[in-house]
Amino acid sequence: MVDLNNLYKGNYKRYLILPAILLVVFFFLILVFPTVKQGIDLRGGTSIIVRNDTMMDSSLLEKRLLEKYEFSDLQINSVSSPTDYGLLVQYAQSDASASEVQQTIIETFSIKNERIQVNQIGASFGAKFYESGTTAMLAGAILVTLVIFLFFREIIPSLLVIGAAIFDVLGALALMALFGIPLSGSTIPALLAMVGYSIGTDIMLTTRVLKRKEKTPAERSSESMATGLTMTFTSIAALLVMAVLSYFMQIQVFFEISAVLLFGLFADIISTWLMNAPLLLWFVEKRGESK
Repeated sequence: MVDLNNLYKGNYKRYLILPAILLVVFFFLILVFPTVKQGIDLRGGTSIIVRNDTMMDSSLLEKRLLEKYEFSDLQINSVSSPTDYGLLVQYAQSDASASEVQQTIIETFSIKNERIQVNQIGASFGAKFYESGTTAMLAGAILVTLVIFLFFREIIPSLLVIGAAIFDVLGALALMALFGIPLSGSTIPALLAMVGYSIGTDIMLTTRVLKRKEKTPAERSSESMATGLTMTFTSIAALLVMAVLSYFMQIQVFFEISAVLLFGLFADIISTWLMNAPLLLWFVEKRGESK
């Protein structure tokens, strides 16, 4: 059993081995295999929203469509609301026109044409959306870096906080690649939200280690871990409930958001307590403060 009170006493630098190995694994999953896929809203395709007063069987519609047409990356997910039931049909390419797909949906569920909304997303629009999302993330990272530096007035601790957030993003992207969750208009905001949480836990750790003077830095790190893990596991429990419910209710957007946040939180446990904390202790040790 791990004693959190003595976790950073002795050779705490050995903990850095696991984050280093995981970084290699993350890059392999993201860039080599299976790689992160882009959603329809980023690379272009057709999106069809179907509304109905009764629940619709997505597997039945998928079977009917695949019997009649060829599709590239066909996805059918529930998008139910408190007032009605819905399906989101997305595909990159097909040998059928959007009107033919629409007619198959009408025949399958015996619904009116007015309850179907068809949106065709061009590749250039998707590329623009992806560029905007990437720009927003980079701008956010730069602003956060400036704020953190102004708060701590020290370069290395500020870089460690940002480094932990980057580790969490890479971890989330790697697990998205592994489980086939695409980078899309719903998962990009989830990544941004996860970065905010990551920075919060690392700022809490850094503030306690650098600015408090009672006890030793190692003891202050251990106390920070107890607080941080309580926060993290509480969030994980809530997100697990959201992920399970959205999975069984087939609400794909909620499932993807909760899954990405969960991936990031698990990565945050590694980055904060096995990477940032040892490096921070190494920093204060080099600066002359007893560990």
